Amino acid sequence: MLLSRIVELGDGRAQPTGFIEVVATRPAHRRTGIAENLVRSALARFAAAGVQSSVLLVDRASDSRSAGVYQRCGFEPAFTYHVWERPAREHG
Repeated sequence: MLLSRIVELGDGRAQPTGFIEVVATRPAHRRTGIAENLVRSALARFAAAGVQSSVLLVDRASDSRSAGVYQRCGFEPAFTYHVWERPAREHG
């Protein structure tokens, strides 16, 4: 599965931008090229729509080896950020 959309980020990069939100492959079908084919297909659709750059977010702690797929598709690390979270319950 791959979810993507075209966005206007307003962050200084060439616009519009292709944003790949989710790439997922069932565990039994990993390492068969499915994810790479999905990413390349999204990039082709972006190019056909006039997209100037593409981005995606990667969980560096994941053991999925997805970074290799993205690098083979031409992506390079641009920056790192921290995600903060808190429990949904109220704090007193």
